[in-house]
Amino acid sequence: MPSYEEQKIMQYNPGQMFNLVADVEKYPDFLPWCISSKVYKNDKNIIEATLLVGFHFAREKFRSRVELDHNNYSINTKQTHGPFKYLSNSWKFKEHPEGCKVDFFIDFELRSPILKKIMTTLFAEAAQKMVISFENRAQLLYGNSKIKSDNQ
Repeated sequence: MPSYEEQKIMQYNPGQMFNLVADVEKYPDFLPWCISSKVYKNDKNIIEATLLVGFHFAREKFRSRVELDHNNYSINTKQTHGPFKYLSNSWKFKEHPEGCKVDFFIDFELRSPILKKIMTTLFAEAAQKMVISFENRAQLLYGNSKIKSDNQ
């Protein structure tokens, strides 16, 4: 599958965006294809969770390991069990005069030939929608101002 990368300036500070993306349990509240999320481990630097995702008739469950680097505001995710041959996803949040620069990257390949064919045509659109969903969630949680504390 092709990979997808996007850089975007968002009006929120790096801590806000980091905390939002790290809150895996809340994904079903705002990611359109995330049906459920169950966190099995959540300590300061590691989250292990199972997500159930679905598009129309297809549903897949996968378990992932999310590594949190609080000092550098970066998040890296790998699949540990599930339908992917591989899954690599990363977020990096850096200070910017208008808030923060968000670097988003995702690369994966599905095992199922049918799902692989479907996702090849939808991949870029789905990845863009994912970034937009996180930005919309930030606006809902933090409002329009970047002048907020990192703890929000």
